[in-house]
Amino acid sequence: MKSINLILLCTLVFCMSTITHAQGTLNMKTGLIEGFYWEQADTVNGQYASYSYSQRLLLINLMASNGIGVYWYVPQTVDLMASWTSSQITEWTQVATLANNKGVRLVFGLRPHYIASNNFAAVKTRLEQIRSVGIKYYSLNFDDAEGDASQQLLQKDMANYLSTNVANMTLSFFTPNAYHMDEYPNRAAWESALVTVDGISSTVPFVFTGEEITPSYMTTAQYPTLSSGRPKVFWSNWIAVDTSANIPWGMIDNNAEPAIFNTGYYLNLNFPLERAIHHIYCLGALSTGSTSCNVNNIATSWATWLNTNGFFHYSYTITQVATSLKNAINNDVYYPTIAQLETAYPQLKGLFSQAPTASPSSTSSTSSSPGIVSSSSGQVSSTGQSTSTGNSTSSSSGQVSSSSSSSGQVSSTGQSTSTGNSTSSSSGQTASTSGQVSSTGQTSSTGNSTSSGITASTGGQTSSSSSTSSSSSSTAGESNPNTAGAGTGTSTGTSTGSGTSTGSGTSTGSGNNSPTSSGGETEEPNSAPKNLNPTAIIGLSLIILIVSMLI
Repeated sequence: MKSINLILLCTLVFCMSTITHAQGTLNMKTGLIEGFYWEQADTVNGQYASYSYSQRLLLINLMASNGIGVYWYVPQTVDLMASWTSSQITEWTQVATLANNKGVRLVFGLRPHYIASNNFAAVKTRLEQIRSVGIKYYSLNFDDAEGDASQQLLQKDMANYLSTNVANMTLSFFTPNAYHMDEYPNRAAWESALVTVDGISSTVPFVFTGEEITPSYMTTAQYPTLSSGRPKVFWSNWIAVDTSANIPWGMIDNNAEPAIFNTGYYLNLNFPLERAIHHIYCLGALSTGSTSCNVNNIATSWATWLNTNGFFHYSYTITQVATSLKNAINNDVYYPTIAQLETAYPQLKGLFSQAPTASPSSTSSTSSSPGIVSSSSGQVSSTGQSTSTGNSTSSSSGQVSSSSSSSGQVSSTGQSTSTGNSTSSSSGQTASTSGQVSSTGQTSSTGNSTSSGITASTGGQTSSSSSTSSSSSSTAGESNPNTAGAGTGTSTGTSTGSGTSTGSGTSTGSGNNSPTSSGGETEEPNSAPKNLNPTAIIGLSLIILIVSMLI
């Protein structure tokens, strides 16, 4: 009986550690805001106002793989108070499901603007629709709204009413009209303008941009003093240029003191999404404890992401594009137009001025994009293609080559095929030297972690896995440039390792390998395991343990 109890206790300890892992390492004190002014005059490839549905799926995956915990949707040029159409409900349901599965907190912002009366029923109805798709968090944003005494009183009453009358939703942020000090003669006047709205629940964080709308450097000392003692968070406009004419290059690691990233740093993005990727990777580094951003790694990851998602239109390599991106970041020169940027950096031609050649996410169509892998210990480039059609079907073919100053070489030739639910097989040969992994013959896995074949390895480690993405997103996954050791990257899945790899072959897959119900997104490192319910296992283990002890 003692041995049984010991086994049960070990099982319990294992499950407890799994729960800790399942919760992930996302930093809920850092986040990304879709809160820009994207006017029609700044249309890029036919798009304006906000990110597209498919871009939001890409963004959430990127956040999850880089430790960024909060996605805050509150664009300025979208009517956020308007009810959704049936198609919008479908899209937002999938976005919310993906965010929940990835552990990313999706906050939907409301902009009530001028409040005509204390009848808040319409706002309540709107929030209930938002809640119906699986969104659990919201914000009230009164930046650039009327801010006189009567409006402030109604804003406070609205916040209190909604907190009481809308169940199963949390008011995550409140942005007051006095969100910066610029319009006030001194700090005392600024703090006085906040007294009325400070009457809402003291657990709700207030949102500020600091003493200015776009401070060059934010410190906690710039926050106003509030009698409630509530939390205060920083809305950073550092990269929100609100124009399609140029790209903000300078990194955000010098935008705020380190303490801000532990108390609340939320970065208002620029548009379109492909022009903000470097800042997302940088925030990922800061979210996970770094005090600076590695430009070399970020440039490589950005180039990889662009190639993976169809933005490469010319015959430049990952390395060439990454070098130009790195130089542009380091030089941090303002270019009035994208055309002038392309003149200065010819190898960036078409990246930011042409639509991607294949949609990174589709609900019914076939999409293809070059499959690329990159790592922090070398670059891996691919000239092949990955294709997804319909529900969770993907195929890739072509040649993969890379060079690295790290350890060894890996070469492989052969074919891998996966069919059905989490089934894969591969045949061919892989050989490596110096930090080597070698395998000969056929390795296959069917179902959950079952494999057969011959594998031998010495020295370092190289591992790769292919996963398919469903109709709602066929992104090949994301890479985190801030991970120490062998870099992490993706090409229709995830491949990690160190060294130089070359190979050619074909990989095809069909079936439903999706770990989530929101479009079958590939699982990221920080997401919770989808095939394990540690809470249920713990409960069962405790019951058995108690019964066995009584016996």
